Amino acid sequence: MLQSLDMRAFYEINVLWFMTPEFMQQHPALVARQIDAAVSNNPSNESLIRQYRADLAHDALDRLDHIQVPTLVTVGSFDLATPPLYAREVTARIPGAELIVFEGGGHLHNVENPQEFNRVTLDFLRRHSL
Repeated sequence: MLQSLDMRAFYEINVLWFMTPEFMQQHPALVARQIDAAVSNNPSNESLIRQYRADLAHDALDRLDHIQVPTLVTVGSFDLATPPLYAREVTARIPGAELIVFEGGGHLHNVENPQEFNRVTLDFLRRHSL
């Protein structure tokens, strides 16, 4: 899509993978601001294409068991970009990792439900601070 669309058109389609339909319907102004921010923070289609290719080529699953620090993995149950299946696999490979699934949340579950995301994250940080 990035080879044939301008950045705005790409993100107007891409947001369908990142936010739930309910959230987009209930918060159209916030969704528009997210699209505006994504467009303004990406210098070119080519740089974003390179980023996506790097993401697709990167595979560190076999090294996750080397992580020796407390790890919190969060995912939305409606995350179409990185589904809960992936989050469960990552969590299973990191010793002692904790998984929180935000029911009904999309890829940007932290934007869709910031209070709950912040509560969960701060609780994790408090439990694991020195």
